[in-house]
Amino acid sequence: MNRLTLITGIVLAAVVVFLVAALFHEAASGPTFRAEDYDSFEECMRNIPREWLPNSLERQGAETSCMFVHQRR
Repeated sequence: MNRLTLITGIVLAAVVVFLVAALFHEAASGPTFRAEDYDSFEECMRNIPREWLPNSLERQGAETSCMFVHQRR
């Protein structure tokens, strides 16, 4: 294996490790929400994190989870 190929492989591996670590950090740093933690649909909807703005992907997912778990249509 020539030296340039080895250096390229090391740099590529370092970039992949950095990207995976950055994704884990980003995923762990935001608010969390579980619809199963609430007893009623109303309580579930009230406890959706305020950081999740209306029509955001996170809020829509949380609202859908509340509806699914608490069988609201």
